[in-house]
Amino acid sequence: SHIDFEFLQTIIGVTPGCSGNFSGHRTEGDLLVAVDFTGGGGTASNSLYQWHCNAEPGPQPADGTVCDPGGAAHYEQITVPSSVSFTINAATVPCGGWICRDTGGVTAQLAANNFLEGGLDLTVLNFTGCFHTFLPHTRTAQSFSAALTDFAGPAPLATCRTPAMTTASNPTGFNLAPGVVASDHVTVQAPSGGATPQGTVAFFLCGPSQVTAGGCPAGNSVGAVKTLVVGAATSDTTAATTALGTYCWRAAYTPTGASVGIFDTATHTDAGAECFAVGVPGPPDAGRGLNLPMPPSDFVPTASLQGDAPLRLEVPALGIDASVESLGLLANGAMAVPQFVSDAGWLRTGAIPGSAGNAVIGGHLDGKTGEPAAFWALGRLRPGDAIIVTETDGTQLRFSVVRVGQFQRQAVPLVAVFGPSSEPHLNLITCAGPYLKDHRTYRDRLVVYTRLAAVAGPNIRTWLGRRSKVCASSRLSSSVPVRSAHCT
Repeated sequence: SHIDFEFLQTIIGVTPGCSGNFSGHRTEGDLLVAVDFTGGGGTASNSLYQWHCNAEPGPQPADGTVCDPGGAAHYEQITVPSSVSFTINAATVPCGGWICRDTGGVTAQLAANNFLEGGLDLTVLNFTGCFHTFLPHTRTAQSFSAALTDFAGPAPLATCRTPAMTTASNPTGFNLAPGVVASDHVTVQAPSGGATPQGTVAFFLCGPSQVTAGGCPAGNSVGAVKTLVVGAATSDTTAATTALGTYCWRAAYTPTGASVGIFDTATHTDAGAECFAVGVPGPPDAGRGLNLPMPPSDFVPTASLQGDAPLRLEVPALGIDASVESLGLLANGAMAVPQFVSDAGWLRTGAIPGSAGNAVIGGHLDGKTGEPAAFWALGRLRPGDAIIVTETDGTQLRFSVVRVGQFQRQAVPLVAVFGPSSEPHLNLITCAGPYLKDHRTYRDRLVVYTRLAAVAGPNIRTWLGRRSKVCASSRLSSSVPVRSAHCT
């Protein structure tokens, strides 16, 4: 028999099936112990090999440097006294509590030369990395370059300890002002007591477009790498927080000094203590979902002028012609819904249709008995379709559909729907997806994003959002008018 035992620093995976492929990498310092049973299995010998990135005699890079097969990368046989210890049973041994198998099947004892024990002394080998995968396999012949046959694994293996990391963002909370100065603090400890880890920490900050449910998966580097002092470090500050939404930190630990080969590299992030929110209501891990308060008054214009309120909403492509109710906020801060299923409802605490900002009009999908409601067919809208809003003073605003999005109820992008904008937008929202009987609501929300395309009527607003009287037109203009010198 000819058996190899590989110890690999990267995590090795394999696709299912006998013809599957391995994933992962070989790295400088990977080890392989080749064991050969010769003379009819009566003689056992072993050899130690180490993966080298460069041709001999080197020099070689640091342990853990990735260098996959090809080029100069290779396994080099090494001889380091007292680094390898292997023992073969010289006589029959009982299996005890183990399940043993030989060529005849399950057996209660193992014949001589059938049981092998071995070990590697990583200190003697001056190995400074951390192994993560154990991969045994067999060869067809004694030659080290013989074809490989059977594989057992890959199996997880951890020779280093993963440190325990705790972090805290400064500031925390929500409704923070854009441009707020932020930093992160990390504490790194041994997982079960013992010496405090030595090393460095790099800090990364994910913006609203990068944050996920788990926190910060990657992020942008912030400041210099910090050296741990008694197991703690604080990042440099950053004011790259101008976009509205949730921000989360990530800390990446690298061992140095006496911790090399003892502690593994590690990263830490979460969606709680590592996060804060700029201009977003609710806790730091909120920022999305309809069961949360709407964006605060500090970031959304709330004062409407007399005669500004929308009266009717028409969607010619769908045959929708609905009255528009004026809606406020519920006690929990969420948007109210229209009283009648045939009506739409404008959120009066948000932007006014036609003014700079995101005005929002919602509507029911269906009624209690399943009858179609005002926004039953809203999902059929396509980019370019027209939405016409008539205000109480007779002004007509024509909006053009930009895109249609469908989100799970807890994942609606609040800032994009209700937040501020320098241009006039109107967003329509209704239910979508399967009905959740236990929750008495639909799983999803459909959002139709539109932008102002034209205005017509007795009192026409400039597209910058300021009220001004202009010469009236008997039809919808092809562009948004500006102040006219001929009118007062």
